[in-house]
Amino acid sequence: MRYNKRTLIARRNKILPVQFVRQDMTSFAGLTLIHHYLRLYGIHRRLCQAMKPYGFKGDYHVGHILFMLLILLLIGAERIQHLEYVNNDPLFRRLLRLTRVPHRTQVSRTLKQFTSDSLKALVELNSLFVIEKLDELGLRHITIDLDGTVISTRGNPTWALKGYNPIKRGAKSYFPLTAHIGETGHFISITNRPGNVHDSNRALTLIKLLRKQLTGFILRFRADSAFCVPEVINYLAGNRIDFAIKAPFWKLLNLKQAALSGAI
Repeated sequence: MRYNKRTLIARRNKILPVQFVRQDMTSFAGLTLIHHYLRLYGIHRRLCQAMKPYGFKGDYHVGHILFMLLILLLIGAERIQHLEYVNNDPLFRRLLRLTRVPHRTQVSRTLKQFTSDSLKALVELNSLFVIEKLDELGLRHITIDLDGTVISTRGNPTWALKGYNPIKRGAKSYFPLTAHIGETGHFISITNRPGNVHDSNRALTLIKLLRKQLTGFILRFRADSAFCVPEVINYLAGNRIDFAIKAPFWKLLNLKQAALSGAI
């Protein structure tokens, strides 16, 4: 059954007052404080604007779907199916500004419409939020930590391949490359990769992208020994960018001898 889009939008202009009193509350009473924070930064509005050019189809705007998924993560939901536990909560619907919460199948259909371009726009929006926060904090020297994270999967999803997986050996997985700000913990970028690539795969591309995005900051990079590869080291050293990367002595035999002799 399809619905008229105008009937799905609930207008909420008044901000709920916050009072600290002794009384029983619902499980999701804390969403009121989250509502204030998200409205302060215009998260919902900016999600809708960022996704508008990409022609998503469906009864619900993709911005509403993404905003709902963000709220689900904040209240501890891990799967789309967990939406069934909160879809009748009045405070949850009020925060979403919807009269009817979408079914999980509608959420799944919307997510399947994402392309590389629309996903890139979402990643860029996240980077913009982080940069605005760094400016607000007055930080000018920032440390970017690079690392790969194994995410195991079930079934046969696209791009999930067998590779390095210390938790579930032989299981198909993704191996996203993450970059987060060491001083604050914000994730500035996440690049998804299949599970069978090397840890340094696309690291140089990400470093160049971060330099373009963070032109107003002085950067330094940190990474483990998997990122100690010639292309990364030569680029950072050639552009006089500070970095701290663990060197694998078993590969660089001359470096080990130099360290033992005190030459470095």
